[in-house]
Amino acid sequence: MEYPEERNKYLSTTRRCLQVLFVYYSKAQFKIYSGRKSLTTGDLVMFNQFKVSSNARLQLGILPLICPLEKLSLELLDKEIALYDQAWSLPEYSSNSPGEQNISFFLQNVLRVLNPPDDSKFQFDQTVLDAGAGSGKGALALDGLGFKVKMCDISDAGLTDAARALPFEKANLWSSLHLIARGFSHPNATRFDFVYCCDVLEHIPPQFTMLAIDHMLRVARYGVFLSVSLVPDNFGIWMGQALHQTVQPFTWWRDSLRELGTVGDARDLHNCGVFFISYL
Repeated sequence: MEYPEERNKYLSTTRRCLQVLFVYYSKAQFKIYSGRKSLTTGDLVMFNQFKVSSNARLQLGILPLICPLEKLSLELLDKEIALYDQAWSLPEYSSNSPGEQNISFFLQNVLRVLNPPDDSKFQFDQTVLDAGAGSGKGALALDGLGFKVKMCDISDAGLTDAARALPFEKANLWSSLHLIARGFSHPNATRFDFVYCCDVLEHIPPQFTMLAIDHMLRVARYGVFLSVSLVPDNFGIWMGQALHQTVQPFTWWRDSLRELGTVGDARDLHNCGVFFISYL
């Protein structure tokens, strides 16, 4: 990427040569790792999302690039929406529902976290955000168990007719989710009890995966349940590009999540990983 000429006045020769990469944000501090000679467009989009003070941006020498990055992020989002509107038009794409398949793992974590005196008499009536709801089949299963469920996704194209009866908002997981949480089930609500996110993170561009998790953690009172595919998708050949953009081994996800919060559950199920994470 070519940087604007005016950027140079904010950078010393030493700073321009530093090999730094802002990987993700945790507890008001950026984790800085060596490995690249300059910040990429994606990294800077991430940096912009955290609304760091102008003074801090100036010190880091990237102030002239901040405003244009919001446009770049929106352009990327538009492409993602168009891609998944097309994907959901394929009947085969909706035939598999990880949201339905992972309910039992989610319930185990709910019971572990809330620790009721008698599991057999416990009532599942907590609020849940199904983040990246897809077809909505997982949300319907949670609703059937008694949970108060709200769905969000970048597109509603995949929702079944039955799922459309549940609350839904279009949302981008690498942006703030606070407006979605506000007032749900109670006028003063600012968070959900749990966030449920299945077969979503691997679809997100790599530079936004940890940012998306951070946003989910911010609106989860008890924690975030995640199911992540560890293998390439089968539909890329039909779409002209891979749908699984962040394909990483189980250990990468586990260790990355540990940088963001407390990982209470981490299971390697061969083709996918199941996790439960809460804030540190």
